[in-house]
Amino acid sequence: MSCPSASLQNSLRFQRNTSSKQCGSCYACCLCLGIQRLGKKAYQCCPNVVASTKSSCSGRCGIHPNHPEECKKYSCLWLQGAFDSMFPLDVIDSLRPDRCGVLFSSVMSLVSSNTSVLTCYEVYPGSTDSDPGKSLVDKLGALLPVMKWRQDQNTRKMQVSLVGDPNLIRSCSEEIEKMSEETNEQ
Repeated sequence: MSCPSASLQNSLRFQRNTSSKQCGSCYACCLCLGIQRLGKKAYQCCPNVVASTKSSCSGRCGIHPNHPEECKKYSCLWLQGAFDSMFPLDVIDSLRPDRCGVLFSSVMSLVSSNTSVLTCYEVYPGSTDSDPGKSLVDKLGALLPVMKWRQDQNTRKMQVSLVGDPNLIRSCSEEIEKMSEETNEQ
């Protein structure tokens, strides 16, 4: 079953940031995403973030002028302006990943199920279980399945769940489960 929300998929496929938004003090991607060139795993604070503490990942990139190509090319969906037409202007700023607790990263196509899913990462433990993160995930999940990643605070293993249309979720759950297992084996 393919995803019926083609217009949403197309609106979320942006290029590098063309909006006037800036990361500011948000470093959610420096925590949530893995960076192969640096040997950094997901949910491990980037070793190049200056002034980070063991319990948080905040500060400035210490190698910004020379940071890896992966970092230079990356911009989250908030930074790209992907949600600007979906929410009132006075709400957009509160959807920045460090403020809402959810980093929306990309639209991923799942080959085996011919389904596209929106990928997001929980920035703070529990941030997708309470507002504003939960409302944002639920609203977007009603339009396109959302693959929600989080780190189990006890085992430190990655957990993945799907939010959205049960039929679409059923069609891609096997592929998502395999991805989760492969991620935890690394």
